[in-house]
Amino acid sequence: MNLIITFEARFVKDSKGDYYARGPVTYEFLKRYLMEFEHVYVFVRVEHIDMPDYSQLTIASGDKVSFIEVPYYVGPVNYLKKRFAIKKVARLTAEMEGAAYILRVPGQMGNVLESQLRKIGKPYSLEVVADPWDVLSPGSVKVLGRSVFRVLGRNNLYKQCQRAKLVSYVTQFGLQNRYPPKNDTMFCSDVILPDDCFRDDSFIDIRHNRLLSKINKNEPIKICFVGAMQYLYKAPDILIKAVAKCINEFGCNIRLTIIGDGQQVSYLQQLSGDLNVSGCIEFPGKFPPGDAIFQQFDDTDLFILPSRQEGMPRTLLEAMARSTPCLASNVGGIPELLNDDYLVKPDDVDALADKILRFIERPAMCIEMGVANVKIARQFSLSNLKAKWKEFYCKTKNLYTESSGK
Repeated sequence: MNLIITFEARFVKDSKGDYYARGPVTYEFLKRYLMEFEHVYVFVRVEHIDMPDYSQLTIASGDKVSFIEVPYYVGPVNYLKKRFAIKKVARLTAEMEGAAYILRVPGQMGNVLESQLRKIGKPYSLEVVADPWDVLSPGSVKVLGRSVFRVLGRNNLYKQCQRAKLVSYVTQFGLQNRYPPKNDTMFCSDVILPDDCFRDDSFIDIRHNRLLSKINKNEPIKICFVGAMQYLYKAPDILIKAVAKCINEFGCNIRLTIIGDGQQVSYLQQLSGDLNVSGCIEFPGKFPPGDAIFQQFDDTDLFILPSRQEGMPRTLLEAMARSTPCLASNVGGIPELLNDDYLVKPDDVDALADKILRFIERPAMCIEMGVANVKIARQFSLSNLKAKWKEFYCKTKNLYTESSGK
């Protein structure tokens, strides 16, 4: 049996006919669905670029993974111009035989295909990966009609979870509480941590001693942030303001590294200058996944993710796996990973600054946080997740078998 799956991410196709991902949905990511399905068809927007910048891309196509190209668009206005062509592709996709369906929501790709599946009475599973109410919160994105789309997105996802025969959530409690299912449900994270990426207790001691030495010598405390900056979903602006407060008002010696790329980088650089901390903040750009980012986590003293919205954040879990002390906002699935002592409300600059100061004043927290972080992160190792994925995919296949009588 084949699988058709939607993603909201936009992909690139080059002149050779190969497909590339700008984000985490790579061929390695998509291969997980092949453990139960013979072939995977990815229903997504595809931009045709003959010679793209391959340094910013990762291969997404490969053996037994194909793409169903949806007419490329960016933004609601452009979608409306192409909606008839998009719906036509969705209708033809819904009519394909011998395939089960997984819709990753929220997102317009999942919405448009769900509409066509409902018209012909075909069942489908959902993977709920984020909360549209948080995605479109104030400060996250500047879109005309944001507040209206925010309400519509929340209401639509609630109804989708009620309609679907099977719903998988990337959180254990957070998204389920806001968007409860009517039928079968399960928790299955989409974050994969390689079994060999976890740090042991000896490295936690090295971290602690290094931090003590820096504090005694008044050397810079290294703070790290990782995230896409096309929009301000992950609130790097809040982090810059909190770090600036620690430096300007309390004289802290901090070096902040903001890793990632996107159209908001220039604004964030300007903000750093306006707050007189540009000399303490570096923007090295986007890092490739794997060893490069793990090394960054090993070198940093504190990882901070003050997001305005999250599902189950990959970068936070990767930092935790490396025993890096972490602070974050209490949105999405983050409260399932960190206890209240290390959480702040989104957009609260003063509270985040206070947490940073407390970490510097109490370096022994480094040991406590490191041990707890590795323990929690191990729950998301590849070996632990495979059984959950297999269960979800088997249940999705059974939906098709029961509906078709095959």
